Amino acid sequence: MIDSQDVSKEELEVLKGDAVGNNLCSSKWIINTLMSLLKVDENGWTEELENQLCTLWDLSTEGEVVSYLLSQNFLQIAKYLLTICDEPRFIEIVLGIIGNVCCNDEAMDAVGCDQELIKQILSHLESSDSLILIQLIRILQLIAWKIRQNPQSNWVAHLTKCEFFGATIIFILKSSTNDNLLITTMNLLEFISQINLLKKLFKINDLIPALLESFAQVLPEGKTSLSELTFVQHWLAVLIVVMESGSLTFEDYENDERFLKLMDIIYRILKPYNKSYNLYSIQQQSANIIYDAMRVLLSFRRCNVNIPTRIDYIIAILIFSLKTVLEANEEKKMRELDPNELNDLLDYIIKYWLYIIESCTSEQIVAILDLCDNEVRECLISFAQSKMISEMLDKVKKVVTVFEKSKKDTF
Repeated sequence: MIDSQDVSKEELEVLKGDAVGNNLCSSKWIINTLMSLLKVDENGWTEELENQLCTLWDLSTEGEVVSYLLSQNFLQIAKYLLTICDEPRFIEIVLGIIGNVCCNDEAMDAVGCDQELIKQILSHLESSDSLILIQLIRILQLIAWKIRQNPQSNWVAHLTKCEFFGATIIFILKSSTNDNLLITTMNLLEFISQINLLKKLFKINDLIPALLESFAQVLPEGKTSLSELTFVQHWLAVLIVVMESGSLTFEDYENDERFLKLMDIIYRILKPYNKSYNLYSIQQQSANIIYDAMRVLLSFRRCNVNIPTRIDYIIAILIFSLKTVLEANEEKKMRELDPNELNDLLDYIIKYWLYIIESCTSEQIVAILDLCDNEVRECLISFAQSKMISEMLDKVKKVVTVFEKSKKDTF
């Protein structure tokens, strides 16, 4: 590698003849580096070789360099390299370069036609090295994207034939303490869920506890969901696909540990939004998270599953706060979220509240209202009265009566 600042204009013109791309990367240097890699089993893994390989890794993000690597049969070289050295850092970098090269459609197709290379790549799913796994998951994300573009891709067969694929991903989610690996893996899971391969690749009964464990690792108690919005968004997307496939079932909702953990997670996802200052500057990603969390809760409600009162209380505050934001014309402060989208979000949350009115007993509704401030209660009752059909208005009036009586009895 040569820094253009270290040479004259005349020398630059000479060097350009051997350059690959715009950074004066010498084709000779690339070939020499590849030759050095092929001798790693003879010469050993050295700091100098690591530095060369890291430079090549950086360069492989450039299209011209990728094309040159392909012209030098890099994929065949990579296949060999993965068999001759078990040094974790070496494998990590080789997989990282493969990942960069596979951003090229031609390269991805070539890998997909090489059974032995595929076997070598996927075998590292069983690695215990987090950095190796992160690079491998990157490659798998590209594969999932390829399948999304072409559902008839031969990559579908490659993944489904990999007997340990689902089990190893589940193991990562359940046991890894590396947040970057878990975040990357959750992104992959969302890709897989979008291409309808979730049930083919995973035992869903094993996947659910793994999802719960991964959330607890990335967002332990005391850490707000606002700190990892991307992870939360991917996590909810996977959960919704599982639910909509009919694969998420609990025998005893009130005592099932998995259900109780899930409700605790939903509570923690929504909790930051009971502070109005987190809504006045709400952006699209947060709005999507709230919407998806509500989809999960509404799905349970429609199956006559009781939701913890503390969650319904946060939703009550959400309704009031979003309504206040809109009425105060504060939407001008929302740089990313369109006011119409905010209205849609509010309407969807109100739909959940109306379903509570329809499906819960008066006592259950009163328990929610009892936690709310007076202005929040009035807002909820007002929405119920304005949007309910006539048959349900009597129930709303009964709820108000029961609530007022309970307050009198308290005093």
